[in-house]
Amino acid sequence: MDDEKQYADLVADRVRALLQARDVAHTIDVCTDSASFLAETPAYDMAFLDIEMQPLSGIEVARRLQNANAHVVLFMVTSYNRYLDDAMDLHVFRYLQKPLQEERLAAGLQKALDLRRAATVEMYLTDRGETVHISSDDILYLEIVGRKTKVVTLSGTFFSPHSLRVWQGKLPRAFFFTVHGSFIVNVRCVKKYTREQVIMQNGDAVPIAHLRQAAFRRFFLEFCQR
Repeated sequence: MDDEKQYADLVADRVRALLQARDVAHTIDVCTDSASFLAETPAYDMAFLDIEMQPLSGIEVARRLQNANAHVVLFMVTSYNRYLDDAMDLHVFRYLQKPLQEERLAAGLQKALDLRRAATVEMYLTDRGETVHISSDDILYLEIVGRKTKVVTLSGTFFSPHSLRVWQGKLPRAFFFTVHGSFIVNVRCVKKYTREQVIMQNGDAVPIAHLRQAAFRRFFLEFCQR
């Protein structure tokens, strides 16, 4: 247990130093008891998890963190490869081998910060006479309905007078893909997909046009490997 605490403190110290060097505001929590850590199911923007933490594994902790914040960036720290198949299903951002390599940690953290900035576009949406502030992070998908665009978000559904083409110009290209002439999806909010449809985190099914199936598969696989 003492070794686990020392290693967790070491990772925290290095992450703290890297964030401070980049002038990124942050708060860091350190915990080696996964059960007590998850007692209140906290929401975090980023997490460094040891796959073999006890009593709940890092895989289980990751799942619960994703339930609290679907966009949490996950780093998995491990000495073994036998858990990697399970971790792949969680879209883990980076795998860090023990002993921790400073250069890999710094490069991974910088990439995560860059993608986080690219993923978050703040905008105002005029819907039914009201102006609503939303973040692209919260958008699940967009759908053409009549002459309007339905914008389905984590907090509700809104309608925009703008076309999908206008929305394509607003949304981060690294995370949004036009799967159909009438639909754009946020790949960060994809729960699973088949050849013909995408299942979003809220359970909605979005069709994939036949001619876009291969392109979407490549896009999604590239996203998972970032």
